[in-house]
Amino acid sequence: MTDTTLSFPARSSTGRPGSLVRRRRARSVAACLTVVLGCSDPAVDGRPERGRDAAQHGSQVERKARDLERLRTLGYIEFPEDDSPTGRLGSKERGLVQHDSPRVARGFVLINPISEARAYLVNRLGVVKHTWSDPSFEKWTRTELQPNGDLLVVGRIGETKVLSRYSWSSDRLWQRDLDAHHDLDASEAGEILVLGSRNRQVDGVRIFDQTLLHLTGTGQLLHTVSIYDLLNSSPELYDLPLESEHPAHRMEGGRLDLLHVNSVAWMPHTELESLGDLYRPSCVLLSVRHQHLAAIVDLESETLLWAWGPGNIQFPHEATWLENGNVLLFDNGTEKRGHSRIVEVDPRTDQVVWQYRGDPPSSFFSKARGTAQALPNGNVLIASTNQGEVFEVTREGDVVWRYVLRDDEGRRLAPRALHYRRGFVTPFLTPGSDR
Repeated sequence: MTDTTLSFPARSSTGRPGSLVRRRRARSVAACLTVVLGCSDPAVDGRPERGRDAAQHGSQVERKARDLERLRTLGYIEFPEDDSPTGRLGSKERGLVQHDSPRVARGFVLINPISEARAYLVNRLGVVKHTWSDPSFEKWTRTELQPNGDLLVVGRIGETKVLSRYSWSSDRLWQRDLDAHHDLDASEAGEILVLGSRNRQVDGVRIFDQTLLHLTGTGQLLHTVSIYDLLNSSPELYDLPLESEHPAHRMEGGRLDLLHVNSVAWMPHTELESLGDLYRPSCVLLSVRHQHLAAIVDLESETLLWAWGPGNIQFPHEATWLENGNVLLFDNGTEKRGHSRIVEVDPRTDQVVWQYRGDPPSSFFSKARGTAQALPNGNVLIASTNQGEVFEVTREGDVVWRYVLRDDEGRRLAPRALHYRRGFVTPFLTPGSDR
């Protein structure tokens, strides 16, 4: 494939080796209210119209205000707000805009704009080395490259959420309709964990339960585990409520979205098992957005082993294992706080041992989504999804690489990103095109 610069036309080891169809952004409040998720921080004009319909309009305004407040708390968006005052992106920036070569981790970055059914593999010079796509899909929300060059994808065809596997040349090898969402992870043995969901009643309360789906590498379902049951298995560690007045937790039909699990990661560092039960090979790390929680569960015993976060983090994403036994995660924050953080916590002590904030803090803020990944050189790769950029920071907080995603109309695209070592990718590239 000929090398190209990444422009995204408008129309998938810390758990992963080496450590995202067209959808237009809603352009009005009315359009925002048409969808359950997907619009961020719209303005509300609560002034009533003059005339005989003022009272009726007032009630509509109140209803819209409640709905908009729910949208604010969710924070989901597929086209970031252009030139947000809290962002650091200029209207002209596109592609690679910063590259401090001596301090950048070597390798490739897999980027998938979550509003498209595409994924792009770029080198550290910002050149596209390979692409995958499937026009039959509405969007791909998560992608992960496999050791044999295949791509695992969580995506959507209409309202159907599926898990798919593609070859290096974008041939769809298989597809499973599993109500899959948010994230997946493949073990070294090739088995797959993906997040699923289902409606359920618990003690008379209707909830939107999340599940862990365990599959073979060929997509055969082996086991399904309720994440609600996992988190509820050790009340001495975490007291999971069965009620909530938070507007983000309310879904259509009165269901409660108490969990909103958004990341899953196998334990990849088997050499850590001697450190204790938290590091068993059967352990899985989760990020539970609506509980402000990171959790370690044991799939073998189906029990909760560690829970941390409430009072420390807000609406987190992307909890991943580190080689030292610590956990790295994306602490999104809220509009009231006004910034996001990347946090490293030691699950043995519950202490935050490192964090990254923007300078100023408001320059790094993604109200939803986002990825963070430790790199082989000690740096951290971050996708600030709502700001439409991927960047690499040192442990001292210096930004040494930054990539901005825009479509042909100049709008920023919302990315997720994963770094892969050169040796992981180069066997699949055309000889001589591995840089």
